[in-house]
Amino acid sequence: MTSFLIFTLFLPFDSQRNPQDTIMIDSVPFYYYSYGSMPTISAMLFGYWDSRGYGRLIDYYYDRYDIMLDSIIENVPNVQQELAIAMGTDTTTGGTYISNIAPGQVTVANTINGYNFSSECSPQGGPGNNYLWPWITNELDAGRPCLWLNINGSGPCLSGTAFGYTQDSLIAGHSPFDSLIYWFYAPLSGNVWVITLVPNGYDSNNVFLTSPVDGEHLQGNEIWNITWEYTGNDIDHIGLYYSLNNCQT
Repeated sequence: MTSFLIFTLFLPFDSQRNPQDTIMIDSVPFYYYSYGSMPTISAMLFGYWDSRGYGRLIDYYYDRYDIMLDSIIENVPNVQQELAIAMGTDTTTGGTYISNIAPGQVTVANTINGYNFSSECSPQGGPGNNYLWPWITNELDAGRPCLWLNINGSGPCLSGTAFGYTQDSLIAGHSPFDSLIYWFYAPLSGNVWVITLVPNGYDSNNVFLTSPVDGEHLQGNEIWNITWEYTGNDIDHIGLYYSLNNCQT
């Protein structure tokens, strides 16, 4: 397994393109950069599966000061921090070893949340295997968003959460810095990796908060209705947790 340390510089190419003959997975959420690029774009995968039968993956959102960006980042999902810890990310520099990404995802999904996910880092992509184009299209054809990394030698790493592609070799995805959908040109040089996140089975017992919505700030001295929907027949109680100090406790 490779041990490249990733410091991501995201460079968008041909933004907001809407070509024909496109495969696109709907509703992959965007989370803004915090704790590092790999925890951030991995959290988008977890947010996608959280809304599709795996509701323990994300528990709450909070605001935090990010050292790398020197600013307050709002509505960070708790799974982003869990992924950073599990991946051994250096949150002062944003660096993450590629070899730590897939095991970190499995740790968060299975050890922390009790599911049975698998995650795999592809072999290194290059001209001999068509830069992993068949690998990534197979994942997206199966309805599974994944991570796409392109390291151009000693230059920047172009990283994103991939959720679509076109027949003319463009990859649609989110960067960790912009909620727009960007189109990455499939690489013709450098080194490429695809990192998967695959659930095994479906947990029909789930609870979905409908009000307040994710990340909403509630004001004091007001009455708020808390509502939810649920699936399955085995839920016999619901625990309600609240914080008065931005989820520090």
